[in-house]
Amino acid sequence: SYDSLIIAAGANQSYFGNEHFAQFAPGLKTIDHALEIRSRIVNAFERAETCTDPVERRRLLTFVVVGGGPTGVEMAGQIGELANETFVGAYRNINPADARVILVDSGKEVLSSFGPQLGKHARKTLNKLGVEVMSETRVVDIDRHVVTVKEKKTGETRKIPASCKVW
Repeated sequence: SYDSLIIAAGANQSYFGNEHFAQFAPGLKTIDHALEIRSRIVNAFERAETCTDPVERRRLLTFVVVGGGPTGVEMAGQIGELANETFVGAYRNINPADARVILVDSGKEVLSSFGPQLGKHARKTLNKLGVEVMSETRVVDIDRHVVTVKEKKTGETRKIPASCKVW
């Protein structure tokens, strides 16, 4: 028996006051979101396969995951695995391993709530999967084609052309 029963009916995605980001970077709070994200990932590879413009192909093969918590780390790692393992040999015109997977987090290290050692281990594992980790970096804007990030230390703002974004 228990002293209390807590029922969690669900959670909402937080875009930290930037609700317009949701159109371009869905979260992972529902099955519908997961299906949408899967579709966007696979579609990006498929569109890159038929794209002849190298700049657009690079954008199509760039995936930005926002948030270095457990879900973001898992998502970035899975996209890295798809690109470097699962999809190898599946396409004629592209090398899926050319995909660029970027994990953006405003904290000092991914998985920061689990302690620095796990965060460092997760970063090494992500790097082995080809994931670039951009820590101490905030997303300041997202649109259909670009994710704009700002580094906390330098204040530098950069635009990352990307077709697939996950919040």
